[in-house]
Amino acid sequence: MMFLFSFGSLFAKTKPKFLVCYGKFDIVKVKGYDLLIVEAAHFKYSDIQFLKKYNKKVVAYISLGEVNESAKDFKFLKETTSGKNNDWNSHYLDLTAEKTIVVLKKRIKNIFFMGYDGLFLDNIDNFTSFGPTFNQQHNLIQFIKEIRGIYLDKFLVQNAGLEIVNKTEEFIDCVLIESIVTGYDFNEKKYQLRSEAEIKQRLDVINQQFYNSKIPVLLLEYANKTKLKREVSKILKRTKYSFSINEITLQKIPD
Repeated sequence: MMFLFSFGSLFAKTKPKFLVCYGKFDIVKVKGYDLLIVEAAHFKYSDIQFLKKYNKKVVAYISLGEVNESAKDFKFLKETTSGKNNDWNSHYLDLTAEKTIVVLKKRIKNIFFMGYDGLFLDNIDNFTSFGPTFNQQHNLIQFIKEIRGIYLDKFLVQNAGLEIVNKTEEFIDCVLIESIVTGYDFNEKKYQLRSEAEIKQRLDVINQQFYNSKIPVLLLEYANKTKLKREVSKILKRTKYSFSINEITLQKIPD
């Protein structure tokens, strides 16, 4: 991959240690990670510099597919959204609208002005075959390509969207995949371990897709009980992939 070489030390470990947390946390308690994925709005420039001192890379969350009603930019994007994700109280972005692109670029510029090392690109699944904005897939890929061209030295993590990795891999540095071993029922608000057959099938898909790829893969799982966390760890420690376990809201530093 054309941009991975500059971040080779990040993945020098077989299984780099990473953390995803969208909540505000005590920065003093977060040290020793190869990669931190955080919500930019919670931290000042000095906080970010502290986190970068004690962790290798600190990247900021940004959704390219949705905007939450509580987001500062929602008032600017509301008119160009189409449809709603009721699970997260968010609205689908329209990447064909010039206003959307302008707002996203401004947000990205501000993120890097604050000192972040890169971006965590969320909701990429929305642009795949069964996603609500599949018709905008080309717009998404062009946008990621443009961002890479502007910020050559930044670390870009794609969240899921495996179907289009072959079209984005030359512009990204890493792929994160959620819920391979675990599942979460939003209606029942229940965490669960997938069946052995389902876990095998999901891991086989990843193994096959990335067999000849140099793109690093990270797995993010969801659990809220010690027993489930132990079961997840036992399964994933047998794989070659680095993984992290947290609660579904990703608002707290996991125990």
